[in-house]
Amino acid sequence: MSALNGRIIDVWMQHPTPRLASEPMFESLRRWVPSTKLAASVSVPLGATIEAMDEAGVRLGRVCAWWGPRGPLIDNDEVAAFIRERPDRLIGVASVAPALHQSRALPSLLCGNTSADERCHGERY
Repeated sequence: MSALNGRIIDVWMQHPTPRLASEPMFESLRRWVPSTKLAASVSVPLGATIEAMDEAGVRLGRVCAWWGPRGPLIDNDEVAAFIRERPDRLIGVASVAPALHQSRALPSLLCGNTSADERCHGERY
């Protein structure tokens, strides 16, 4: 961990999925910054993201779902799985496609049949 002793919170991070990695809008990023590891055929383990956080002194990350022009690049279920794997390091941020009908119940999408407080183990963020 860095000299800041893990006091940093990354408030907008994404753990790459194969869909995100293969998204055409990132072609220039793959070409100009090959160290991004956004190779379409490679699945990045969550441990690699946690390791990068450790190297940068990031204690906590808000890992975000993300909708692209053709649909979800990182969907809410994937974010939930990341949180279940590393609840000590990650907080989830859900995403809803702007084009979806507004009457869809966001709380049930995020929490199922549990309250947000139960989902966060009683902690409020």
